[in-house]
Amino acid sequence: MSLNIVESVCIAWRKVLKHIWDLPLQTGSRLTAPICELLPIRYELVLHRVFFIVQCMSSDNIVVCTISHYGVYFRYMLSPIDANVIFLLQLFGCDPESNWQN
Repeated sequence: MSLNIVESVCIAWRKVLKHIWDLPLQTGSRLTAPICELLPIRYELVLHRVFFIVQCMSSDNIVVCTISHYGVYFRYMLSPIDANVIFLLQLFGCDPESNWQN
């Protein structure tokens, strides 16, 4: 999932929240989730990705565990783990090509 798709989902989510909670359309995007006592949808999506990666890395299945560790630490594969790690790094403004482990 690219950042553009995520941003489109976030915009649609905020519009729906404004409609459901009967908030003015001019309500700032940073205020929508706190007014409704929710996390911003972007962070909900990020949490799901992080939980997925953590579950894979702690899996009892040695193949899943090993492949997920390689995907996170070495990023040599074009796997779902690798794609998620790169997405998370980009989301938080980190360069996926840099050696962020040291």
